[in-house]
Amino acid sequence: MDSLFQLNETLKRAGMDTMSAGATVTFAIECYEEGILTKDDPGGLELTRGNAGAIMAPIDKMVSRHGIGDILANGSLRAARKIGKGAEQFVVHAGG
Repeated sequence: MDSLFQLNETLKRAGMDTMSAGATVTFAIECYEEGILTKDDPGGLELTRGNAGAIMAPIDKMVSRHGIGDILANGSLRAARKIGKGAEQFVVHAGG
């Protein structure tokens, strides 16, 4: 629960939508699990489900637009187009 509160607070302070950010991080995790993103892409972290640290790191990178966060900060559809390698098949979106 503490991790959720911290994530919510970080996103609110940055003026980012929590649902969109969550969907984008979930997309990144899916890409990692499918081998589209490697451990090097998120700065050496293993993007796995249930790993609070691996979820907080991409959020922090999105807020600061650093590394992979610069790509993810534009949303999962734009990120998928930039990442390529079939990433678009893992995007869940409504009209982009």
